[in-house]
Amino acid sequence: MIKQIIIFVSIFTPSVLFAQTQVTIDYAGPISILMSYSLVSAIALGVVTSIIVLINGRRMKGGVFGGVLTLLGIGMFIVLAGTISFLFPSIVPNSMQGVFPNMLNTFGYVIMAIAASKLLKVTKDI
Repeated sequence: MIKQIIIFVSIFTPSVLFAQTQVTIDYAGPISILMSYSLVSAIALGVVTSIIVLINGRRMKGGVFGGVLTLLGIGMFIVLAGTISFLFPSIVPNSMQGVFPNMLNTFGYVIMAIAASKLLKVTKDI
């Protein structure tokens, strides 16, 4: 019985002695770590998927589907470059920081739309 009391007191006494009336929990550290990990993983995933699409487009050795995959891969890379230039504005000249990411994203989406149009043209012919 005395052993259990000693264990109980040794566990709860520090929490009572060091208890504070105002407790503020700062989540800024863990949140910033999670945000940086998610940012890095999103960029890495964008690079990997773009490379996979380009490689698969090359493996098809031309043709309509190979051309469509190549255009999709190029468009994905350009959109990824626009996203990176938006997230890291120090790599873009100061005069183009607001415009450059939007230009890249628009150009990338136009290229992917051209690829989709080519694919639609093939499916309508069948």
